[in-house]
Amino acid sequence: MSGDAETISPQPIPRTTIGFMAVLIGIFLAQQGGTQIYVFHGNLDKADLLAFGALNPDLVFIYGEWWRLATATLLHAGWGHIALNAFVLFFAGRFIESHLGGATVTGIWALGAVAGALCSYWVGDMDRVSVGASGGIMALIAAALLLCYKLPPEAATLSGKSVFARILIPSLIPTHAGTDYAGHFGGAVMGVFLALVLADVAYLARDNLHRRVAGICATVAFAGMALFGAVELVRAAPAFDTNAPRMIPAPADAPEDEKFPPEARVRELMAQYPKDPELRMLLATALYNAGKPVEAGREALIAYRQERIYDPLASYAIIGLPELRALIALGALAEGHRDKAQSLIAPICYEFRIAIAQHLKLTPDARSLCPP
Repeated sequence: MSGDAETISPQPIPRTTIGFMAVLIGIFLAQQGGTQIYVFHGNLDKADLLAFGALNPDLVFIYGEWWRLATATLLHAGWGHIALNAFVLFFAGRFIESHLGGATVTGIWALGAVAGALCSYWVGDMDRVSVGASGGIMALIAAALLLCYKLPPEAATLSGKSVFARILIPSLIPTHAGTDYAGHFGGAVMGVFLALVLADVAYLARDNLHRRVAGICATVAFAGMALFGAVELVRAAPAFDTNAPRMIPAPADAPEDEKFPPEARVRELMAQYPKDPELRMLLATALYNAGKPVEAGREALIAYRQERIYDPLASYAIIGLPELRALIALGALAEGHRDKAQSLIAPICYEFRIAIAQHLKLTPDARSLCPP
């Protein structure tokens, strides 16, 4: 090792790591105060998590809420989740900050968090709801493990290579249901990549300006993305009380001709109850059956986000997420975007052929979106 790398002196207090832990804990406490629906066995409900900015592949792919790749990594589902992540974050962050500075910690975490979220997005199914700082933390653990072999010998002794390995390896083995291992894997891969970049002796010098600037830039970019998402969440916050009396009778109790009222009747009801998400779902169906697929797709797009975030138990029983997704696809088909329509329909072909066809007047072209 060069003289620059060997003169690294550990910092006694990892201020950046502790400060970042405080931010995550503060956000989690804010989640508790902002709970809209209910808490289940100490964990926040999926609807609450989505309203706070959790990652859902459909909301990114269909609705374009790409900022969820950042906001989701700042959220946690329960007390056990935040406690475990905070502990591991302190352990890995302290090691890297002691030798490479706080900007390196936040930079590695930010890039690892987004990499983990992207991996979760590509691998996850349309119903997955993912939160947690684990992707960034796995990046820190993986980077710390590799850097043990590049930093001075005393650094490896202080960290304990085996300890980092005992944390990292089990975190990548899918043994617990409900854990987003794709996010763990994506973050770990990013951590390995960044450690290989840092393995150049010059970048391991404590006061290396290029490394510090790169870490700050990554942190600022992530913070900007998360802040943009926070503004969007506030602007699109649910305005409908899911515990309010139903505006429409349940399908089992409604007369046959009122289960799917025509467009004029739905618009009349919407004038009375403009924030009722159930009515917007019915409007999308009415528009499609009235020969207005493009308008139906646009209304379904709005309703889809609402239905994802509102309590699913409060939704209109006949029209749900698969139907809305199909209406969005049929609108795209009517606009000439057949490839997009097929990508939207592919995960729900079974529901599309059986349930949806019962109350949508599908054209032969629309039916051909799913193979027989």
